[in-house]
Amino acid sequence: MQAVILAAGRGTRMGDLVGNTPKPMLMVAGKTLLEHKFDALPEEVDEIILVVGYLQEVIKDRYGDSYKGKKISYVTQENIVSGTMNALEQARPILKSRFFVMYADNIYAAADMQKCLPFEGWVMVVEKRESLQSLANVVVNADGLITDIIEADTHTGGSGLANTGLYLLDERIFAYPPVAVQGRTETGLPQTMLQACGQVPMHIVPATLFIEITNPDDIQAAEKTLAEMR
Repeated sequence: MQAVILAAGRGTRMGDLVGNTPKPMLMVAGKTLLEHKFDALPEEVDEIILVVGYLQEVIKDRYGDSYKGKKISYVTQENIVSGTMNALEQARPILKSRFFVMYADNIYAAADMQKCLPFEGWVMVVEKRESLQSLANVVVNADGLITDIIEADTHTGGSGLANTGLYLLDERIFAYPPVAVQGRTETGLPQTMLQACGQVPMHIVPATLFIEITNPDDIQAAEKTLAEMR
């Protein structure tokens, strides 16, 4: 099984921290952001595909072709602001069967990835929040299947199920044309997924851990959260 980690972006909101270091290589609680994901992957995952771009050599020099017995493959997103669907498309030639997709700058729980595996169809890990803020709102029906994903610039910012950016997909995603994020030229993975509603079952798994790293202050907050969990 494969896991795709989208690690091409620059992370401009991290300021000077990403001057010489790609954001996925920033240290949080003694590990890089990438290692937090590497270590959370299920045993079933035997290949990690890193979609790289900004300062990609730093990542390649650190990890080479393997991590704790898991093969690492690299693909390059030449235009790092062309969106998450474009990033995933770069890995298409080497993808097979089912695969995880996740953002490089979030921290997820191993247990939540494991809970995705038994489902048929596609899976998205979501977090129930009283305030969605800048996260997309995931809408589900009575059967718990996703029917809509309302992006942050079109919802009211109230309570809902937030998209954490952790998915379990398969090759059927590439049967649908990439969809642009509203008002932008970049193509979005959630927007492209929505085309499969009613054709591919899209399940949710509630997150037990979801930590966003969007600005420098988030690193200290994340370290506190992880310390409290030990």
